[in-house]
Amino acid sequence: MLVERSLVEKYLRRNFNKLITSNASFGELVKYAENKYNMSGDTFSDYYAGRISLNLATEFELYIMVDSVQVYMSSKDRLPEWFSERELNDFNTTKFSKEEDIEFPITFNVIQIAEDQWIGRIDTDMVNALRKASLIKYNPDTQRTMQKVIRHGNEFYQIMVNKRAVNAIKESFHENKFIPNTITLNIPYEEPADFHYDDKNNKLVVDSINSFDITDGYHRYLAIAQESLENPKFCYSMELRITNFDTDKAQRFIYQEDQKTKMKKTDSNSFDNFSGPNTVVTKLNTNSTSNIKGMISRNEGLINFGVLADAIKSVYFKGCTKKDERIRAIHVSKELIEDFNLLTETDLSFLERKYTNADIRIIITLFNYYSDKEKNDMIDTIKYVLDHIDEFNRTIFYGNFTIKVQKLIINKAMERS
Repeated sequence: MLVERSLVEKYLRRNFNKLITSNASFGELVKYAENKYNMSGDTFSDYYAGRISLNLATEFELYIMVDSVQVYMSSKDRLPEWFSERELNDFNTTKFSKEEDIEFPITFNVIQIAEDQWIGRIDTDMVNALRKASLIKYNPDTQRTMQKVIRHGNEFYQIMVNKRAVNAIKESFHENKFIPNTITLNIPYEEPADFHYDDKNNKLVVDSINSFDITDGYHRYLAIAQESLENPKFCYSMELRITNFDTDKAQRFIYQEDQKTKMKKTDSNSFDNFSGPNTVVTKLNTNSTSNIKGMISRNEGLINFGVLADAIKSVYFKGCTKKDERIRAIHVSKELIEDFNLLTETDLSFLERKYTNADIRIIITLFNYYSDKEKNDMIDTIKYVLDHIDEFNRTIFYGNFTIKVQKLIINKAMERS
């Protein structure tokens, strides 16, 4: 494609919404796509209504939908602006072939753990094959609530997608850092399906089904589709759970999954071993030249790992790309080891002090403030601000550590001048 696919997706979503709210004849769009390209009417309908995210569409499907919308609305031909000459030539004469659909029976290598549950593995090639055959559907009755959209007094619903989460998962796939976890596919109990479990060979054999509902793992599913579109050689193994639940049990399953004990975001982030700020904190805690070696812990340490990493991220890594994090981490580690050594050698009480959130944020802010200045009075300034900590609104030491909060700390330090 000649442009970012997000531009094409936005164009389609905008025009689909416009057609939905104007009660346009959707059948004509479907008929055109079916007659010219053999595109399934059900698949087109799912994209159109937002039951399937446009993130999942192949470039060929995007081409078909743009062509269909333009013909129906008699609008400007944008295909030459968005697709290469080779794509235009190929797509214009290509049709979906029913022979390329996934073939039944579909067999999964799984172990039965209950009468209506099976656990096994699936690779992303198989996930994509099911997707392309329209055999995986988002069921709003057993998934997250859909987003209500109101246009010109008309309302309709679209799937809620956290694009930041999808991009983060996709990036971890791309960097081969993603730890496989479970995607759950449900064979809807209320809908016709023919399947059986071969307990001798540990195989679930599905002879026919309209579609599986994806009850858990939708954002991973989107990330798999996106990474596969960008990297045709991409293949990753995932855990697979297959269930045969009715709507009530599927809803109870989702509720149960959502009740898992949640960690505070600061604590959760501290377990990301690829994070630049976490790398810095680990070096502070393990480097033989660091005076605060061994003082940092996620639980009973004098310095909380997560709080320190969060402060370092806000002060030293703001706006830093993943690509630049490694180099930044090297420089910041060296600088902070020197600063903490100066702090603890000037005042030995900092080797025994139990650091509060406020202590950590004040110290890190002022370390950074003095990074390009003479440090003769840095320690006295830090101690001055810590001695006047009660003059702050204490809520600033919790929540987001913004530039505004950092400026308040610096302003207090300037009072000493």
